Amino acid sequence: MNDLTGLIPILYAALQVVSRELVGIIPAAGRDYRADGVAKGQILRVPFTPPSVTYDIIPGKPPEHGGTEFTYRDITITKEKIADAIMWTGNEEISVGGQLNGMLVSQYTQSMRALVNEVELDLCVEAVQGALEQGNYYGTPGTTPFASNLRDLSMVSKIMDDNGAPQFQLGRRR
Repeated sequence: MNDLTGLIPILYAALQVVSRELVGIIPAAGRDYRADGVAKGQILRVPFTPPSVTYDIIPGKPPEHGGTEFTYRDITITKEKIADAIMWTGNEEISVGGQLNGMLVSQYTQSMRALVNEVELDLCVEAVQGALEQGNYYGTPGTTPFASNLRDLSMVSKIMDDNGAPQFQLGRRR
């Protein structure tokens, strides 16, 4: 059990639980698979695709407009985190008997959730800072949102729609 090969089924079971918990801002964030090779503090330049513009079709005439001008955003990994170490003694393993694998899955699931929560917090902070920089916010600082009605929620939804947020990532049904 103390080698990686022995832990793979347990880690996979924990991952299956956590990966289905699509809450928060993480499912709406893009993923750049090249980031797996980036070290802490190293800059990764990520292409940013601008919104598309539509034009009328004129039969028999080739398009006059076209091409996408990509911009880039530089991102940096600023943290390296680890969750609580999961350690068991031989006596502890014997004392729980056949429940050990289930208990390990629960421990690893909670550890993964703790790490996911770290990512979630960082993404939320980035989203808020980006919204403030772009002027894409609604409400009055220091007041309680939704205190008397749900207009605040509908205005936030409108801002997201106006900025092209994909509907399937917002968790709404239309």
